[in-house]
Amino acid sequence: MYVAGRLANKRLVNGKYYVGGKLSQGVYADKQYDGHGALVDGRYLNGYYYANGVKLTGKSRDGNYFKNGVSFSGDMNGRHYEMGTLFTGSLKGVAYKDGLKLTGTRGGIYYKAGKPFSGVMSNVLYHNGRRYTGY
Repeated sequence: MYVAGRLANKRLVNGKYYVGGKLSQGVYADKQYDGHGALVDGRYLNGYYYANGVKLTGKSRDGNYFKNGVSFSGDMNGRHYEMGTLFTGSLKGVAYKDGLKLTGTRGGIYYKAGKPFSGVMSNVLYHNGRRYTGY
């Protein structure tokens, strides 16, 4: 149970985690180590994303957002995320661009708070996002 002359059981030796004298996966000092005894940093292990040995909550180096090591989907700080990235597209009848509910024209349709606008804006009448013409 010794490595390089040091006791190697449930501890770090030369920056690697050992159990019973063998490189091992596990948690030591609240940090996650992989099956090769290396600190898990900037990558997945067992379905979770780790940064400096801890399940990441926040943005990764590539800009994706994680919560407790899992790609985040949902609303946070006024923005909508899907699989860790700011969402652009339509979801449940609401249009988003870069995580924000769309306000403005897209594809010839005027949106306000992510939905096609009906009403008067700048002396123009809109119905379901399109300029209204007729009686």
